[in-house]
Amino acid sequence: MPESPYWSVSRGDVKGAERSLAWLRDKGADIEQEIGNINSFIIQQRKKKLSVKKIVTDRATIKAFVIVSVLSIFQSSIGACVSMLLAAVWFFYHYDDKKKGDDNLPLQWAPFACFVVYGASYSIGIGPIVTAIKGEIFPGHVKGLASGVTTIVLAVSSFIVNKIYQPLDDGPGMYINYIIYCVVSFLTIVFTLTFVIETKGKSLQDIQTKLNRKKEKKPATIDDLYNNLERQ
Repeated sequence: MPESPYWSVSRGDVKGAERSLAWLRDKGADIEQEIGNINSFIIQQRKKKLSVKKIVTDRATIKAFVIVSVLSIFQSSIGACVSMLLAAVWFFYHYDDKKKGDDNLPLQWAPFACFVVYGASYSIGIGPIVTAIKGEIFPGHVKGLASGVTTIVLAVSSFIVNKIYQPLDDGPGMYINYIIYCVVSFLTIVFTLTFVIETKGKSLQDIQTKLNRKKEKKPATIDDLYNNLERQ
């Protein structure tokens, strides 16, 4: 596995960057031009000062921070959504009976099977992706600080989830926990499809450009023109 070309260029190892890009890119790719772009990008990033303010003022960094934070908190997938829904249904119908000591409940293996499906879905789904995407979408000058902040966000959210688990079990019922997990998993799917950008085959410059890009406005139509005239 070659070193990151960005790392090599930042250390002045242009030959190492060329070898990395030759391994990563298809034959015929303009490696010299890409190295020049990488060098320009690194110089530009080094001119920017590192601060927490940068995370909340730079458009690309804000979007990257939101993506990583949400994915860190809602590390779920379709399989997790379905498994948690089935677990919620089982607990809704049978948990009170189990608390009373009834051991002859139907499908007693169902909760365990749901948890196994959840674990497998997490492992082969979005779970490992969060760490990878964290290293891909944050620019170098804020990567360390932003990663630290997102880790704190994850720790706080995990604390809240663990803290409310037992009160929900003692109050409305165990099934409420799993309904929440199911809804969160579904929202993660929607968020990923609508907000998370594709990074496959893209350079850091491409990713930052896409994160900085504002949503294009639709061209005005004749109907829009008539509506504006009517308002006047």
